[in-house]
Amino acid sequence: MIPRFIVDNSERDQQDRDLVTDMLSPHSIDAFLELFWESRSVAVPGSRERFHPLGIDVGAFERCLAGPAHGRVQAARRFDDGTCHYRVIDPSEAEVCFAAGMTLCVSGVDAYFSALRELSTSVRRTLGLAGRAHCNGYMSPPGSGFGVHFDTQSVFILQISGTKEWRYATEPSSSFPTEMAQGQP
Repeated sequence: MIPRFIVDNSERDQQDRDLVTDMLSPHSIDAFLELFWESRSVAVPGSRERFHPLGIDVGAFERCLAGPAHGRVQAARRFDDGTCHYRVIDPSEAEVCFAAGMTLCVSGVDAYFSALRELSTSVRRTLGLAGRAHCNGYMSPPGSGFGVHFDTQSVFILQISGTKEWRYATEPSSSFPTEMAQGQP
């Protein structure tokens, strides 16, 4: 179990709770923690309007690729057999990689977007998580994406635009994974 810290009920705590409540709706924070946290996946419906205040769209993602590097940029290609090849790229290679059908991942995009940074900090505070919360940004051409994998940390995915078929396990395949499968991000 991840350590949780006791926090007071200050105005900042209420602002954090409001942001996280909006993100998890229709689930309450208490219901989310009781029913899903560290036990199973949940999909929460969203819309472009719901996440518009975060200030993220395709143009903003492209500008973050063109700006000063705050995090690492990866490109991923999924093959027909389900395997994936990942590599760290220079941001100047992003347009060519995307045109070739590769998914782009920029780590630390919350450094570019203050509203996203505020949301990730609010999630950390509200859920009482130890350590730093951070955000990665992904952009995939139609029909592409990362291959089957598991993450070694808790993940919240906010799909801002487009359509994607998400497949995820309702139960974790490993309670506390300690390392990624070979070749995974």
